[in-house]
Amino acid sequence: MTIQWFGKHPDEGTASLYSTNITLNTIAGQQLISAYKVQVGVDEKKNIVIRPLSKNQVERGDIPTEMIFSFQCKKTYSRICSCSLMKNIEQACSLSLSSDPQKYSTRWNNDEGFLIIETSVKGGN
Repeated sequence: MTIQWFGKHPDEGTASLYSTNITLNTIAGQQLISAYKVQVGVDEKKNIVIRPLSKNQVERGDIPTEMIFSFQCKKTYSRICSCSLMKNIEQACSLSLSSDPQKYSTRWNNDEGFLIIETSVKGGN
């Protein structure tokens, strides 16, 4: 008999997009735990990019404060809350967000140190 055992955490990172926030599961938010703040943008493929920032990077002053976002890290999720951010993401990624989540896979880009939410890949639900 072959048995497949399951761990406590899913194998892939997932981001849920709402009209008010981005919620990341434990796997997706893992790389943000040691960050002080984050920067959020969109790449040329209309994927959302989250860049963790250290306290030193924020305090240098070379990143405009309106481009820096706070986030919460809890035991089972991380969350970035900002209605204005989510409106910008809706427009840039051609999404229609609401109180019902749209879920997307995430991946960590080791070379750049970014979390990428793959909104360009069809299947957000």
